[in-house]
Amino acid sequence: MTAGRATLGGMIGAGWAAARRRWGLVLGLGAVQVVWGAGAALMMSWIVAAGWARSPLLDRAVAGDVVSLVQVVAETPELFAAALGVGVGAVAVYAVWSWFLLGGLNAVLLGDVLGRRVGDRVSGSGDRDVDRASGPGRESVAERRLRQRALAREFGAGGAVSFTAYLRLALWSLIPLGLAGVVAGVGLYAIRDRAELAVEMVALVGWGGAGLVPALALVAVTWAAVDYARVELTARALAEPGARLAARRALLRGYGAVTRDWRPLVHLSGFGLGFLVVTALAGLVGAGLSAVVALWMVRQVAVVMRTGLRVMLAGGQVWYANEVRLISPVVAGSGSPDEGRGAISGADET
Repeated sequence: MTAGRATLGGMIGAGWAAARRRWGLVLGLGAVQVVWGAGAALMMSWIVAAGWARSPLLDRAVAGDVVSLVQVVAETPELFAAALGVGVGAVAVYAVWSWFLLGGLNAVLLGDVLGRRVGDRVSGSGDRDVDRASGPGRESVAERRLRQRALAREFGAGGAVSFTAYLRLALWSLIPLGLAGVVAGVGLYAIRDRAELAVEMVALVGWGGAGLVPALALVAVTWAAVDYARVELTARALAEPGARLAARRALLRGYGAVTRDWRPLVHLSGFGLGFLVVTALAGLVGAGLSAVVALWMVRQVAVVMRTGLRVMLAGGQVWYANEVRLISPVVAGSGSPDEGRGAISGADET
């Protein structure tokens, strides 16, 4: 496995083209997160309001009064425990649900990068159902609807066949993540003396961050390896319906792809930084808003922007996996090493 023609610029360009080509998918995935988060937030607020709806303490706590917040929590711990349970449960359920969404996303992006629909064998939709009309002129409404239905079938097929493989992959990834937890504990223990002597918060955070650097590096490498393992598992699942997929081997090959070349890790780190920047900007803009509706809208725009970054990240990873032959030509459905390369730069589609 060699880097070949894969470049960091090519990964970024492929990711941008994926988000631009599949902007409808970006909006759809973002809408799923918005609806799910709004539902959980409404249920949590209903639980809290059930005990403090007419109390001025809750109003002051929501406005940022820490003393009022502590008093509310101290007087009704069971309500906040229930609200916290709803929040944690919503995050856990969405984390599992996201395996289906990521499988569908990878299936669609694989079809774009390889220049053909990799889900045809599973979903039963032929290339004629997905590709644009070959004749001149704009596609008709009927053709557009047909293509969108075929794309939805491909997304669903990719999510369905990838789900159990992603579950096994998540279980295998607990081993390196657990090791990262041990490394984090050792790192924090190593800097304990300097941290105790720190008299400023900046120094304390600095020393704590220094102690966590090895663990964070291991988490980043594992995260990247899991992403590339998912791409391979989805490609194999679509090409070999019913076959049992070796998640452990895919994870090891993912580690190989990440450790043999610096580009995948830098690519992932860049988008991770972008994710943090979008989140921080949303927080800064929201801090200056007093209207609840405006604050909510800013946060939802941030959700859609983060979704776009995630699609861009996946698009670059799928392109890279094809370039370095992490995806076998036979398994992925590409007839030759060069077939389908650059296909993602075609006409815009939703």
